[in-house]
This record gives sequence, C-alpha cells and structure tokens, in this order.
Amino acid sequence: MPTSLFSRAVPTGCQACYVPLLITQLSLEEIAKGNAAVLGVYIVTYERDSIWEVKGAVTIEAAAIDAPSRMIHLNGAAYRYQELFPSEVLKLIENPSGTIPISRPMVMNKTVPGASLPQLIADFRNLQDRAQTSP
Repeated sequence: MPTSLFSRAVPTGCQACYVPLLITQLSLEEIAKGNAAVLGVYIVTYERDSIWEVKGAVTIEAAAIDAPSRMIHLNGAAYRYQELFPSEVLKLIENPSGTIPISRPMVMNKTVPGASLPQLIADFRNLQDRAQTSP
C-alpha cells in the first residue's frame, strides 16, 4: 500500500518539500497487527510531484507503528502517515520527473529486487484495474 509520510519535526528551509513515500504490500495498520518485520520501498518525492530519490528497501517493525495516532518511526525519525490511492502513485512512477521544473543533481537510486520502477508501474496498474472492476 502506498503511504505518504509527513515529518513530525519542524522543517527548516525546503525540508517540507521533500515528502517521503513508503510502498508496502500491506497497509501500515495490517503491519502493526503482525509480529514480523516487513520490507518496504522508501522513495523521496519532491512535493509529491516527482521522484527525487529512490532510497531502497527499508525494514518496518510492527512496534514502530501506532495505528490509532497514524504515527510511524522509521529511519530514526517520527512521521505522521496517510495512505494514497494507487492512481496517485502510478502517476508519480510513470512520470518520475514530474511537472515542477527543478534542478536535479545526480542522485544514485537504489534498486530493490521486485521494486524497480517498471515493476512498480505494473503492480499499481494491476491494483487500479482490480479497483475498477470490483463491485
């Protein structure tokens, strides 16, 4: 499930412009109910318009999620989270450069087995197709 993360820390400069996106197979609420750690894909976006950097795999512990307050502790930081529609993520990963013109330094993206942009696009298209055909 795609989830947008919002830092609990007070942003400085344009920190708030870089919105993390976490993609997992299960919702964070489902992960919180389990006992096992799961892997997700951590992507930094610019204004949720474009992909700034694919950070790669991240381990998500059930104990790091507080579902009632919609909080998660990840990579040493606390975030509020909000689930996204698959169509929002599909639009982002199909057009990773987005529509906002920004200067992009050379950032090395980390690939995650099964989570390349083409594979994520195929997965989110399948999700969208299933949502459109469900009663």
